[in-house]
Amino acid sequence: MGRRDAARVRAGRQTVARVRRVRRLHGRPRRHHRGHAGAQRLHDAAREDFLSWGWRVPFLFSAVLAVIGLVIRLRTAESAVFQEAVAAAEEKQVPVGEVVTRYPRRLLVAVGAGLSGQAAQGLMGVWAIGYAVTQLQLSPTGVLNVKALTGVCVIVMVVIAARLSDRIGRRPVMLGGNVAAVLLAVPIMLLLDSGSVITVFLALFLGLAVIQGFVAGPYGAFAAELFPTRIRYTGASMGYQIAAALGAGLMPVIASALVLVGGGSLWLVAAAWIGMTLLGLVAVAVSGEGKDRDLREIG
Repeated sequence: MGRRDAARVRAGRQTVARVRRVRRLHGRPRRHHRGHAGAQRLHDAAREDFLSWGWRVPFLFSAVLAVIGLVIRLRTAESAVFQEAVAAAEEKQVPVGEVVTRYPRRLLVAVGAGLSGQAAQGLMGVWAIGYAVTQLQLSPTGVLNVKALTGVCVIVMVVIAARLSDRIGRRPVMLGGNVAAVLLAVPIMLLLDSGSVITVFLALFLGLAVIQGFVAGPYGAFAAELFPTRIRYTGASMGYQIAAALGAGLMPVIASALVLVGGGSLWLVAAAWIGMTLLGLVAVAVSGEGKDRDLREIG
C-alpha cells in the first residue's frame, strides 16, 4: 500500500471517528429528553388515573372505618345515667325544642366554645391548603403530604388534650388552646406566607395540632356536661354542628374575601381568626367546670 492509500485510510478512519463522536453527543440530549418525556407521560397517566377512578379509593377505604366504628359502638355499653333515664320512662318531648327553649344559654356556650377549634380547621385545614398551592405555587404533592403528616399530629394532640382535661379540667385546657390561637394567629400567617413547604408544615402544625387539638380534645366532654341526660346528645350535637357550620364553614370564605380586600396581605385573615377565637374564649370563660360534676345532677 502506498503512502497516498495509507493517508486515505487514516482520513477515512478519522471521519468515521468524528461521526461517531457527533452521534454520541447528539444522542445524549435525545435520551435525556426521552427520559423527561417518559416521566411526563407517566405523570400524565397517573393524573388521568386519579381523575378517572383514583379519587374514589379513599372513599372506599372509609367504608372500612365505618365498619370499625360500628363494631366499637355495638361493643360499647350505654352509660349508667342513660340507662337510668330509659328505665324512668319520662314523658318524651321534642329534644331540639327543649334545648332551644329551656337551655338557650347553654346552647350558645356550646356553640361559642366550639367556634375557635372549628375556625382553625376551616382556616388551616382547608383555606391554607388552597392558598399554598394556588397563591404560593407550592407543589400540590408536597402540600398534601404535609397536610397528612399534620393530621397524624392532630390525632396525637387531641388524645393528649382530652386526657389532660380529665386531670385538670376542661376549661383550663380549652382556655389554653384559645389563648394560643390569639397569640399565634399572626405568626402562623407569617409562616404560611413564607413560601416554603417546611414553613407551611409549621403553620399547619401550630394551627391544627396545637390550637385545634387543645380545643377539640376536651370539647366532646365539655359540651356533654352542659345538658341533662334526656337531651344531652341533642344539645351537644347541636352545639357542635352549629359551631362547625359557622367556624369551619364560613372561615375559608371569610379568609378568601379578606385576602382580596387586603391586597394579598394576610393581616386581616389573622385579625378575623383572633376575633372568632375571642368568642370561643369568652364562651369557655363564662361556663362552669364540669369535670367533677355528677351527670345525674345536671338539670
